[in-house]
Amino acid sequence: MSFRRSDAGVSNYKHFLGVDLVAYVEGKTDVAYWETLFVRFRPDLKVRYEKKEGVENLADIIDAVILGRISNVVVCRDADYVPLIAGWTTNNRILRTHGYSFENDFITPEAAATVARLIAPEQIDETFLQRAFRRYLAKLSKLGEWLLRLDVGFSATGEGLIVRTNPRDLMTGDDRRGYDFSENDARARLAGRGQQNAAAAIDFDQHGSIYPRYFCGHSMLFVLFNWCRVIVQRRAGRPQNASNGVIMHHLFSHYERLVATSTREFMARQLAAV
Repeated sequence: MSFRRSDAGVSNYKHFLGVDLVAYVEGKTDVAYWETLFVRFRPDLKVRYEKKEGVENLADIIDAVILGRISNVVVCRDADYVPLIAGWTTNNRILRTHGYSFENDFITPEAAATVARLIAPEQIDETFLQRAFRRYLAKLSKLGEWLLRLDVGFSATGEGLIVRTNPRDLMTGDDRRGYDFSENDARARLAGRGQQNAAAAIDFDQHGSIYPRYFCGHSMLFVLFNWCRVIVQRRAGRPQNASNGVIMHHLFSHYERLVATSTREFMARQLAAV
């Protein structure tokens, strides 16, 4: 443990481990995600992953990297709303997800079709699934974009509008029929805010559409998995059981094929600069 008690100790920790870099990440699942990216885009590097259980526990390391006090490390974190609210501090040793968190990488028609086919008891046409998910996502985006911009604005000044710990928040429907946003619930919550911490004025034009890229990743993954189960039930019968861990491993294994080109290129550029 003495290697971690000083900046010099942190910088030299890689020598103790016999690796090229030590990567500090937020949690267990993040290790699997970032390991997938380093294997694909930087196979020349031997990396040791250290999970810190939350972005708040990465703060001291991030500050030390920015100030140049430590070396031989990278910090891999969720972007959250930081690029939208405060802008991102560019540093080749501080890596971020393309969207809110790594889950958002997989909110694509390709990933949706892959998950649905994985749990389907019989084959479903891949093109059909991709088109169906694209339509569903377009439907969600009509309210999702508006809600997300409000949540970012409120989060910049205090408490956000969306309860991010509840993936069903401000949604109507159920696990059998599927989910959509409830405009009535959203407007009622907005009206209930009154004058409580007004939303910050944020210029979103430079970012283009931010839904689903910056919507809470856990919520988006819930929506994706539920949609897959619903569409499979309708087209092929009862979905087969598959844990979230098994599904995520499958998605990670086919990362480059399933994520958007813009996401893949963004992550490749980041890792190339390490």
